[in-house]
Amino acid sequence: MRSIRAVAKVRNKDPSMNDDYKFPINFLENGNVVTKDDEHIGTWGTDESDAFFEFTPNGASEPLFSDPFMGSLAQSILQWLDSESLQ
Repeated sequence: MRSIRAVAKVRNKDPSMNDDYKFPINFLENGNVVTKDDEHIGTWGTDESDAFFEFTPNGASEPLFSDPFMGSLAQSILQWLDSESLQ
């Protein structure tokens, strides 16, 4: 598992900009979830109560993770990415 001080941030990133993402998991204001390497891995949003953040991977119809804290959600996504890379 990765050891990270800061794992996520909501950003408004202009797609025409060519700078790197700062965090391993970036939650963009348009709802996309992007890795530091600019890999678009899914979308994020909130549940109907706006109490939980949710992550839905590309190609999925239902959220894979739901958490009241965005940082914890990012950690879950990182663990999922690590497990996916082992397969």
